[in-house]
Amino acid sequence: MFRSFAILLCSTIIGLAQVQPKQSAISIDPPISGESYLAIEKAYTIFKKHLKNPDLRKYDIVILRIDNQLTVGFENKNRPDGVKGNPGPLPEFEVVLSKATNELISWNFVR
Repeated sequence: MFRSFAILLCSTIIGLAQVQPKQSAISIDPPISGESYLAIEKAYTIFKKHLKNPDLRKYDIVILRIDNQLTVGFENKNRPDGVKGNPGPLPEFEVVLSKATNELISWNFVR
């Protein structure tokens, strides 16, 4: 069951910041830590370039660690449980950064 859950997390970031995986290459940060703040700040800068003035009060920010990458997801707070992709008109966004250098690897809107 955990493996299918981990695969789901890899394919689509979901808002389960409280779940801690068992001894895996994947781990989810607590809501905001000092290390996470820099990644969130960098990802938000990229998000602002592609969507003018996004209102962060409407988003959950989720950080997913996979090997040497950090994925920062901006998800709709009103997303129904168990839904894959973007369920509504509020654009969702994710940014992939290098864990070591905090450099941009990729970004995309969630569909």
